[in-house]
Amino acid sequence: MSKKEEFKRKDLYHLLKYILSYRPDEYGLVPESEGFFKIKELLWAVHEEKGFGYVRKGDIEEVIVREGGFEIRGQRIRANERHWTMNMDDNGSDIDIPSILYTPIRNRAHLHVLNRGLFWGKNKYIPLFKTPEFARRIGKRKDKDPVILEIMAERAYSEGLRIIPFGTIFIAEEIPKRYIIGPPVDEKIGLERLQKERKQKLSEEQKRIRDAFSAGTFPLRLEDKRGAKKKKGKKPKGWKEEVRRWRRRNR
Repeated sequence: MSKKEEFKRKDLYHLLKYILSYRPDEYGLVPESEGFFKIKELLWAVHEEKGFGYVRKGDIEEVIVREGGFEIRGQRIRANERHWTMNMDDNGSDIDIPSILYTPIRNRAHLHVLNRGLFWGKNKYIPLFKTPEFARRIGKRKDKDPVILEIMAERAYSEGLRIIPFGTIFIAEEIPKRYIIGPPVDEKIGLERLQKERKQKLSEEQKRIRDAFSAGTFPLRLEDKRGAKKKKGKKPKGWKEEVRRWRRRNR
């Protein structure tokens, strides 16, 4: 390995250690369970630093092999030595929360969030930022033009919503829609999304009916008319009669 490559590896090691061991909050990163961060999100943060746009997962793995200090588990990574804490179960004493905090979302989630609120799932926390500029910077990692929501944080906290500080930012498990203020959804975009949802529901209903119908049918055996002998007696029921009988049975 050349000296230049050795210096690059050392620089990357120190950057990873600073982010994962000391100040993930400065990069808008929030850990999941057991102190792990998604490697994908870590790479987004690393790429924002000048001179580190080249970094890929393989480069991080090489740092771990040569320098140690980190653990990779699947698509997640954590520092073995951590100088930050986060405990969502600790209600603690009263904390000073700004009246308004900000969080970014993707454009495609805009209508859904305004209607239903924010909830990212178990062991996933919502980052809340003190300025819209910080929120936009983080949001651009996932969407070139993110929607910035205002969260009535002080009111939410006073009414019992769990919000805790994490370094220079705040985090929450969920944000009910009554605490969210956001720009109105463009009428055209909103209509298109509603139409898409309706088409999807209609498609699912059609599939359900088709599956139910298929469950009551049977294969038909076709015989060559020229080789078939006419049978005496009552003419066998055709498929239409069989369908009618199935419908009556399932009413």
